[in-house]
Amino acid sequence: MGMAAGQARLLSITSRMSDNELRAQIINNNKMRLATQSSQVSEAYVTALNEAQMMFTNYDKDNNTSYQKLTYNALTAYNPYNNQYIVTNASGNVLLSEKDAVNYENANGDVKNFLQAYGIENTTSYWDSLAVYSDGNSIQYKTDATVAGVDTFDLGKVADGNKYTNITDYLRDLYEGNIKDDNSNPKLHPGYMDAVSSEEYYAYTSALAKYNEKLDDLLPTIQTGMANKLNTLADGSTAFSSINPDSWTNVEGDAKAGMESLKKIIDNAKAFVIMVKTDSGLEQSPSALNLLESLKTTIDDNKEKTMVLETYNQDNCEVEHDVTTNTYTLKYKDGDPILSVTQTDIPPLVTYSGQRVTGTDADGNPVFQAATVSADGKTMTYTVDGVTVTTKGLNSLSNSNSFELKDTAPNTIDNMKNVAKEVINTLQNAIYSIWDPMHRSGSGYTFMNTGSDEYTAFVTAANELWTAVGLTGTAQEEDYFELGSIDYIQNKKKGSSNNSGSFQKVYDAYVLDCIMNTFGEPKYTWIDTKNPNENGETKAQWYENLFTRIQKGGYKVLQDGLASSNEWMQFAFESGIITMEQVDSNKNWQPLIYSNCSDITEQTNDAAIAKAEAEYKAAMNKIENKDKRYDLELKNIDTEHNSLQVEYDSIKTAIDKNIERTFKLYS
Repeated sequence: MGMAAGQARLLSITSRMSDNELRAQIINNNKMRLATQSSQVSEAYVTALNEAQMMFTNYDKDNNTSYQKLTYNALTAYNPYNNQYIVTNASGNVLLSEKDAVNYENANGDVKNFLQAYGIENTTSYWDSLAVYSDGNSIQYKTDATVAGVDTFDLGKVADGNKYTNITDYLRDLYEGNIKDDNSNPKLHPGYMDAVSSEEYYAYTSALAKYNEKLDDLLPTIQTGMANKLNTLADGSTAFSSINPDSWTNVEGDAKAGMESLKKIIDNAKAFVIMVKTDSGLEQSPSALNLLESLKTTIDDNKEKTMVLETYNQDNCEVEHDVTTNTYTLKYKDGDPILSVTQTDIPPLVTYSGQRVTGTDADGNPVFQAATVSADGKTMTYTVDGVTVTTKGLNSLSNSNSFELKDTAPNTIDNMKNVAKEVINTLQNAIYSIWDPMHRSGSGYTFMNTGSDEYTAFVTAANELWTAVGLTGTAQEEDYFELGSIDYIQNKKKGSSNNSGSFQKVYDAYVLDCIMNTFGEPKYTWIDTKNPNENGETKAQWYENLFTRIQKGGYKVLQDGLASSNEWMQFAFESGIITMEQVDSNKNWQPLIYSNCSDITEQTNDAAIAKAEAEYKAAMNKIENKDKRYDLELKNIDTEHNSLQVEYDSIKTAIDKNIERTFKLYS
């Protein structure tokens, strides 16, 4: 029984020791798993520490910065204070959001339509202001700042006028290229900017410049012909070319005769002006006739000089006019005559009779000075303060109660010579304003040498201009000098059998230039209708830059989901799927590496790091507590194992000795 009990105890100890070894192994395995968990927790924490997001920088008007996750939308959205970027694929196509792609397609290649989709309108108050100078149907404008006078442009002058009720509305649409119902030929009125950049406009202006150059060369020869015509004019006996003021030696003789001849020649020039205008079917030129008349006045005003001899300004004086005898009598109001003047010669010469008043006597009565009048009534002699004064060419009394006795005497010979020279120079230098330079009489020109080299060169230039504007047939002599008028060409084009209307855009530009030369150019401004207080010009430029780049390289649509994804944007940049471009100061797009973009930065996520750190600490605390518990359990198992080992050894020794004694007993 003792031996059996020992063996049973030994088996029990062995079982417990095996169980302890198994428990220790399980605990050691758990400790190993704790090490793995600790590594995983550390790795998550380290990942959070090392993880950085791509961020995009935004600016405000004060240059303050704010940051948001880098997405396509963040990078390309309009901000007046940001740099402008686009994203492109490997083929150079612009990646567009779904909305931008729709706006571009709906624009049909017109940048204005594209901008309008974002609420941007190009507008001006110019045309409304212009209405002040219009009566609705027409507007007056100066054709040349150096010319006194105005032209009128009205709806009746244009084929499209019946589509409008206001001339300024027509001019606005003409400038902008929006003429109503222009469906049959949309290119007929392309707008001012397109008109002046058209091939037709270039061909016209180039040919016109050569035409004007050759005309300028020809005009001096015409002026020579006009001067020759002027020199043939005469007063009946004296030709204009023979009048030589330097040869005059006296006033009463050749000076007065020369001036009278000049006056008669001027009358002949006036008659020739009227004849020239009549031949040309034109109205007489008031300015030319007025000029000639003013030259006659200049001669008369300087042929003689006027001096005031006496002034009567007594309040009690008056002039009595006898209309029967045409006699003027200077009188006191009480009826006593002071001076009697009788007009007996051709005006303005008059004769004088009576006495000169020199003062009053003690009773206040006038004191008369005796005067002697010559037999012809043109000379009056009287004595003033002991000096005998003889006057010639006496003429007039004037004013109601301030009477002047005037004396008219011939001018000096030098003055009359200078005046005559001035009149002659004026006539010679003002030939163009006196006569029509292009006057045709019968089958030829009055003032032109059609056989000259200048005329031949001019005719060649005129025919080149005729061809350049697309006129059919051949220019005729009567056309040559009219081609400088664009209205003349326009009328010719309207009557041309193969008029394609190509000259219309040139005429449009001319009409608008006339308006702008008078009233100034329209200043168009971009307005952001969605945000009126924002800078519309900046927004317009932004989307115009985008439109230009799309037209250059095409586009691909980027789905809205990807456009708002930070992860996709970062992956696409890092993997090289997309690249970016930036607009420079000259509005040109330049390639840019995203890592070199100053507006793209990397930022750690402080919130994610704080969360990872808290999770790390909590997990490590749990792991450390479990490890300590496992260590304690292993220690207890080891203590128990040692105790069992001692007991096992003791029992094993006792059993071994018992067996040994038993073998000895029975051996």
